[in-house]
Amino acid sequence: MKKRALLSLALILALLAALYLWYTRPRSFLAITGTSENAVCSAALLLLESWVDDGQAGQDIWELQDLSPGTPAFDALLPLLEKSRWRASLKNLLGLDAGSFSGFSSSLQGVLGLEGNEGVFFTAVDTGQLRLSLPSSPHSLLFTAADGSTYQALAEYLKEYGTFRE
Repeated sequence: MKKRALLSLALILALLAALYLWYTRPRSFLAITGTSENAVCSAALLLLESWVDDGQAGQDIWELQDLSPGTPAFDALLPLLEKSRWRASLKNLLGLDAGSFSGFSSSLQGVLGLEGNEGVFFTAVDTGQLRLSLPSSPHSLLFTAADGSTYQALAEYLKEYGTFRE
């Protein structure tokens, strides 16, 4: 009887470990949002980089507005998002809002306009976290970058294609 209980416990733990690994597996941005490249009709992005220099605080801001299919910036954005990989947080399973970020100095905010007047709103921070607001979810979802260079690639994209605001 004791062996059977231990075997059952081992099987339950193995199943939980497998479910955890499956749920937190790296997926592309478009996969976690449940959209396809063809469904994205427009995009807008904003990069905020905070800094302090000799006691003076400030922010550098780059923005991209009114991106639409066929423009070089739009055509570069979707492959970049598809290439990025994100791991889901277990907080998402609890039905709780993703909460706020702490310990970051730079953030990237964006919206993808979808067919049918819907949008995917997201905020990525330099600590490698991503918060998504999806039309299909009543609360925001939290993800972590599977690759440490994901945020930097998005920031470099905005610096290349965006307009610097002084």
